[in-house]
Amino acid sequence: MLQPIIKEKSVTSSEAFLSYLCGKTFLNLWSYPNVYTDEGFSKAKTGKELCDLLVVFNNNIFIFSDKDIKFNREAEINVSWERWKKKSIYNSIRQLYGAESFIRRYPKRIYVNKECSTPFPIEFNIETANIYLIAVTKNSVEPASEYFGQSGHGSSGTLVQCYNGLSVMQNKPFHISDYHPEKTFVHIFDEHGLRLVMSELDTIHDFVSYLDAKQKYIRDGVVSCIVGEEEFLALYITHKGPMASGLDEIPLEEPNSIIIEGHWDSYQESFRKELLDAYKKGSESWDHLINHFSQHILSANVGLGADLEFSTHEKAIKYLASENRVSRYYLSKALNEKFHLVPRNVRSARLAISPLYQSNMYILLFFPKNDEESYEEYREARQNSMHAYAFVAKYKYPKCDNFIVFATEPKGNNLRSEDIIVIEYQEELSLEMRKKARIVMEKDNILNDMTEVKDNPSKGYDVGRNSACPCGSGKKYKKCCL
Repeated sequence: MLQPIIKEKSVTSSEAFLSYLCGKTFLNLWSYPNVYTDEGFSKAKTGKELCDLLVVFNNNIFIFSDKDIKFNREAEINVSWERWKKKSIYNSIRQLYGAESFIRRYPKRIYVNKECSTPFPIEFNIETANIYLIAVTKNSVEPASEYFGQSGHGSSGTLVQCYNGLSVMQNKPFHISDYHPEKTFVHIFDEHGLRLVMSELDTIHDFVSYLDAKQKYIRDGVVSCIVGEEEFLALYITHKGPMASGLDEIPLEEPNSIIIEGHWDSYQESFRKELLDAYKKGSESWDHLINHFSQHILSANVGLGADLEFSTHEKAIKYLASENRVSRYYLSKALNEKFHLVPRNVRSARLAISPLYQSNMYILLFFPKNDEESYEEYREARQNSMHAYAFVAKYKYPKCDNFIVFATEPKGNNLRSEDIIVIEYQEELSLEMRKKARIVMEKDNILNDMTEVKDNPSKGYDVGRNSACPCGSGKKYKKCCL
């Protein structure tokens, strides 16, 4: 039985901002601020805070530590830097390694509230999980910009990163490093750098790919210095980002390369930037779907699926959220085009294979309601049809394994609701099941080049069975592909 999940509220404005950023990228269903362990609960009757933000998605675990430490601009710069670094960076690293250790040892002792009454809802396998440690610092951007500006060059104020052969420079003001190369890599962001990364790479897939690439370039000795997060970000998006082939590499001439200033400014004026912004705008409807379903799951307001567990609901939405920005654009395009083509009394669907995961097929179903049936009867009939569509789609497209079915009313209906299910096939259909699928396809006019028009006598047809199909195929409605 699905129950509402009440998250802990962020304590500080800094934590609230981090939660907001991560809510946009990771989405609220998978990000939880101020999670707790049950350490000391038997005595204190309250849990111990594990980290400032915990995100779990597709067996990727993101542990965030947020430090809002004032930078003393009155003291000598080296003294101020060392004090700030100790409290902001070293303390964050210590907290992150402690949280990682606890999660690895006690993955079932994590709660979303200090009363330890609501277990952390997202399942993960700690034996195979990928753990990302992220330290977020505050209040260094302005003093860093002022410090670097003394040399006569403008600076965004993001921290300079020195690794491998140049790690000796880490003690200079506003320079950071890979402080524990033998342990899990800690990604250190100031507020400006994190905002830029999460604004440009605002899907889970794209953000993870960025962290993986950056860590690999650093730990493999390819990069020894990055003079600002935005400079590496610009190179990444240009050569390895969501619009690039997975085989593309950042063009670095030699090991221990130094990534200098100028890449971000060039990227800001580039066609690549315009294209990514267009992909974002064109995929807003996909983001809306994810947020819409997520909010209903968190509030346990899911209608017919209220008897199902959280994990069942989360699995379906996870497929939508797994898509990167470019993939979401093309899926949104398919959804929006079909929505505007289908008349209100026509049952019709569009099939769209994920551009990112070729074994995943989306079935975008528009299912009209008969005047004679109640809305409850309609929703039940629609749910049954969704399962039938997935069954027939597996028969017609055997290379696909996972079928995500989204269903709603066609355009022009007064009421609107949305359903989503996922059917995962672990093996090919047997001969008997293929025969059954063929019968369902022909009997119910599902994916057999026939379009069903529901007869609402009081309203009449919006389109006749022998009328031209509005999709532009030139076929009659009754012979138009679904």
